[in-house]
Amino acid sequence: MTIDPEHIRAHIEAVLAELPEISDTKAELNDLDEIASRLSAAHDVLVQALEKAEKG
Repeated sequence: MTIDPEHIRAHIEAVLAELPEISDTKAELNDLDEIASRLSAAHDVLVQALEKAEKG
């Protein structure tokens, strides 16, 4: 894992790009599960980057 901001940004964008398209009012449960999974993955990328940055 790198701490390069551009690399991290690209990684987050790639993870979030896989979010399903949903309508404003009719999100299905499967869509919500997928959204939660993608947001969790993006969060994990950020946590790993912060941990690596703290270790220097």
